[in-house]
Amino acid sequence: MENVLGEVGKGHLVALNALNMGRYKLGASCVGGAKRAFFEAVKYAKQRVQFGRPICEFGLIKEKIANMAIRLFAAESIVYRIAGLIEDRLQGVDRGSAHAGIATAEALEEYLIECSINKIYGSETEDYLIDEEVQIHGGYGYIHGNHPELAYRNSRINRIWEGTNEINRIVIANTLIRRLTASGFDLKEGFQRAAEQIESLEPFGSGEPEGLHAQTKMLESAKRIALFVVALAYSTYEKGLRKEQELLGIISNMLIDIYASESALLRSLKMLHGKNPERASIPVKITKVLFRGSIERIGFLAGEALEAIESGAPLEGHRAAIRRFTVLPPINTVALRRDIADEMIRYGRYPF
Repeated sequence: MENVLGEVGKGHLVALNALNMGRYKLGASCVGGAKRAFFEAVKYAKQRVQFGRPICEFGLIKEKIANMAIRLFAAESIVYRIAGLIEDRLQGVDRGSAHAGIATAEALEEYLIECSINKIYGSETEDYLIDEEVQIHGGYGYIHGNHPELAYRNSRINRIWEGTNEINRIVIANTLIRRLTASGFDLKEGFQRAAEQIESLEPFGSGEPEGLHAQTKMLESAKRIALFVVALAYSTYEKGLRKEQELLGIISNMLIDIYASESALLRSLKMLHGKNPERASIPVKITKVLFRGSIERIGFLAGEALEAIESGAPLEGHRAAIRRFTVLPPINTVALRRDIADEMIRYGRYPF
């Protein structure tokens, strides 16, 4: 009995929570790989000369560098956020005590959804950045011995092990629904409340140039939309929803986008109100561009879910409400991306 891990008959909990930690750590390691890809891409873009100037000066290369930085900032923000949540949950636990392992397992189980989000977003971010690194290198990206070639092959496994990203998407949606129902939350009643809330959504006003108030409002509305979709799906299928994997995938993709956007927003706000607010200039711009894409995707995904569940007048009414949600304030994303890229090129690396 001295070799038992956890409690007798509950060894599966030890295994599953080890998987949760693996998913968190894998996402974090992927962010490291993405940073290296970003560094190599920017370095090459500054060195490679075409038509008499470095290719980093061309608009479409700047756009790539900016999008890579935006995705990397969001992924890193998720890693930091979850680490903080788990660390806070373990405050006061004696790491040398016999209870430490159980306490750690309980903390990991509590943040099971977040660990799966981290694994998905981190691995897909690394793949995206390395793919763009190959594109910036052009044919040189294929040559054995150059960084992109090896990184491209090595990164692909990360979307498979520790549970494929498809499995993790199912885990996210099923776990959320199970926890909501277990907590006593009435999803059918929640559907009615959520339907009333989305009917009252109004187009967003113009955001302030230096702040993130508009993005905070967008996040609140995105959460309402996601709750509405979850509640509608559950009230339609109830326990049969577990078999509707396409819908579960849509729900998970909405949650992932919301969590990534919120993580970047919280980090940018903390920097904006910190000791050196001027350092928040680029993160604020990153967050604005990130939200533009995220809100548009969430609106699209919500519409896709509604079309799979409803028809007729209810569908048209709910689609109209969703469309109001995606009427965003004007924002010059081209200029913002140029500013982001210029800063990355000046540093020569990811600087946050």
